[in-house]
Amino acid sequence: MDEKRLSKLKQQAETSMLNSESSESSEFNAKNLHDISVYKAELEAQFTELLDTEAALDKANRSLSLVLNSAPFGLLTIDNKFNIQLINEHACSLLDVSAHRVTNHNVLSLFNGANNKETVISWLLNPLEDKLELLFSDHCHLAMKKVELAEDQILISISDVTAEREATKELLGQKQKAEAEILAQRNFVARVSHELRTPFNSVLGILQILRDEMSEQTEQKALVDRGIEESKELLVIINELLDYAAINSGVRKPIYTNARLQSVFDKFIDKVSEAFNSADNTLEIDYHLCHDTYKLDVEGLAHIAINLLTNANKYTEQGHVQVSITTDSSEDIGIDLLTLSIKDNGRGIAKEDLELVFSEYFRSREANDNQIQGVGLGLSIVKELVNKMGGEIRVISQLGVGSEFIVSMPLKRAHTSDLSSDTSPSKSLQTPNLEGKTIYTVDDNPLNLEVIYRMLLKTGAKVERFVSASKLLERALSQAPDIIFTDIQMPDIDGVQLLKMSRREKLTIPIIAVTANADPVDHDYYRTVGFNDVLLKPIELHQIYSKLNSLLLS
Repeated sequence: MDEKRLSKLKQQAETSMLNSESSESSEFNAKNLHDISVYKAELEAQFTELLDTEAALDKANRSLSLVLNSAPFGLLTIDNKFNIQLINEHACSLLDVSAHRVTNHNVLSLFNGANNKETVISWLLNPLEDKLELLFSDHCHLAMKKVELAEDQILISISDVTAEREATKELLGQKQKAEAEILAQRNFVARVSHELRTPFNSVLGILQILRDEMSEQTEQKALVDRGIEESKELLVIINELLDYAAINSGVRKPIYTNARLQSVFDKFIDKVSEAFNSADNTLEIDYHLCHDTYKLDVEGLAHIAINLLTNANKYTEQGHVQVSITTDSSEDIGIDLLTLSIKDNGRGIAKEDLELVFSEYFRSREANDNQIQGVGLGLSIVKELVNKMGGEIRVISQLGVGSEFIVSMPLKRAHTSDLSSDTSPSKSLQTPNLEGKTIYTVDDNPLNLEVIYRMLLKTGAKVERFVSASKLLERALSQAPDIIFTDIQMPDIDGVQLLKMSRREKLTIPIIAVTANADPVDHDYYRTVGFNDVLLKPIELHQIYSKLNSLLLS
């Protein structure tokens, strides 16, 4: 091969190599550009997705923020290190902070004062306590509640309960003030009762002793009888005043016992029958009962019935009083309706006075003209008692013809097997024979002590009297009596203290409380602490003899 041709072949070979290298390079570049294009597209898609995610997250955060801020109470979330993650505007306002300053800071930084911080830490660490209330500032009470959202996140709600706490404090203050006023009124009623009944006990007691010692019906005995009647009239007025004060002050509370309705009203009738006989008025009673036994406020019913019966007797002269007592079944199971009607053919009430008869201190012209005793409180007390028992009272009357008072009230049925024991005394009780018995009695009022001493002497018992409870106790410990009668209010040792000291010394004899306090709540208290029974001043002979019979002779 000549040199020229060799050179040409070499040149062709080099050209071919260059062309080959150029072709391979083009293929490589094209592939890289494709890969880059694909990668770029993927990046753009991921970036778009990321932007969409960020937009969605931003929208979710805005929605969450809107929800949190629209809540009517404070909300915040904390992590497991107690750092604040989110806090709404209401919480910022309550805690007086800004969101950007407290986010990612410890929640304890929100609560000033070491006590508050310790309280919050203890609360956050206690899984059993979900609620907390604390005094955030001088006049701000916060109530908080926590909810665990996840292992590392807690949601806390915060509310301002200052208004509620202030209202509660105000109500508590009003309640305490009302209770203090009721207590003061109750103490006043008890004090007035004691001051009125204590001397009255002496007057009525002496008259009863004098009458009991007069064997024949003489002019002197008639005068004593008249004195006793007038004393009892005065006692009615005293009781009206005390009852009025007790009811209006809220002191009187109804005490319900299971009793036979007819037996209860028979006793009421028995109490006024003597007065009806003296006034030459006839009394007729009709019963129409659908059930026998009820839960009764016997004392309240007694006040209502006896007051209405007494009024009928006072305003009727040589006339007739008809009493009707009816019970009818009601729609409520176990509840009957009592209707008490007391109708007389006495003076009657003028038409213009009918709307006023239940008003306090009201007295009709006829009552004033005829000098009928009373202070005008009886019917207002009756109406108040009837109202408190869930009933109503009305009157039908015509001047010169007569009056009818009608009381209606619900009564709850009771079973005969649940009857309360009947401790009411009988007025016809004979003087008990207590020869061989020993009775001790104590009262710091010498005249009252003399009265009960003479009443007890008539039983034939050996009676020892004391003006000091400590002296009586000393004597009883050396020689125990069969029974003790003790006054309640005494200067050195009072009646309740005497009872407790006697029981501590193992004296198990009956002890009777003698008191001028007419409050039945106190009477229940006396029985609860251990007195065997209670006697209310002024004492009547039949009452004291009834106690002696039941405790020493039964």
